[in-house]
Amino acid sequence: MGVFRDRVNNHTADAFYVRANKGFKVDQKEQLIQECQRRIQSLTGIPFRSMSKHEREHAITQLVIAEMGNLQRFRGSKENWLSYPYATKSEPEKMLAALTDISGLSLEHQARLYNKGTLHGIDRFFMQARRRVNAFERPFQSGTNARRVWYGYSPYDPSIYIKQAELFRLFYNYVNVGRDKKTPAMRLGLAKVPVSYEKIIYFDA
Repeated sequence: MGVFRDRVNNHTADAFYVRANKGFKVDQKEQLIQECQRRIQSLTGIPFRSMSKHEREHAITQLVIAEMGNLQRFRGSKENWLSYPYATKSEPEKMLAALTDISGLSLEHQARLYNKGTLHGIDRFFMQARRRVNAFERPFQSGTNARRVWYGYSPYDPSIYIKQAELFRLFYNYVNVGRDKKTPAMRLGLAKVPVSYEKIIYFDA
């Protein structure tokens, strides 16, 4: 919100809370996906697998519009949450809440904004953090010792987690380039070129 504050105030960007249930097993995910596909087929009269990408997106948008009339509010929360009507393997059960006022937009525009809400970017960041920083790796379960969990890479001093997280965040935003040869900082206009390790380590301006 700090980076996009001006765009939010100028109504050129919208912000959403996103929450997803990650606790489903594979067969449960498949069941939810099939239920959604059958619902879409019932709505359109076309088998889901026979639909084009545009037809699928349109059908999902119509389901979102229908769900917008059933927004929920949780205790202790002032946001109105939408239960997203289409399940995927990575987000089989998802809910979204608009933080910016989108009530003045058309229903289809609002629905398309809900369609964009996802945790994929956050999940990708966490995945890279776990793979590149040993301390963030998931704990191991041993076949012996009563299958106790082993935190083999955990530091003794918890403050090390914060330091390593800040270093990784710096690397992710200013050093690591994507397929477009740009870093996240470059895409946001915060940097013109990728920052080298030497500049970070030696404070080279």
